[in-house]
Amino acid sequence: METNYENFSREDLIELAGKQKQELIVLEAVKNQYMRHLEQVIEHNSVEAYRKTVQKNREVAKTTSLNNDKN
Repeated sequence: METNYENFSREDLIELAGKQKQELIVLEAVKNQYMRHLEQVIEHNSVEAYRKTVQKNREVAKTTSLNNDKN
């Protein structure tokens, strides 16, 4: 949507700029909240993936050592 600002008074433009600045501040805060949440999700998933890999490696090491003990 395109707006024609030529008919706005100086005061109207100042008020509009102030409102837009406030909207940007709110959007920035929301963005920061989403970024923090995304970082937490990524960290959690990384930790879970690491735990699964460690568990898998331990199981493989256990079965390998059992197979070697039988020989």
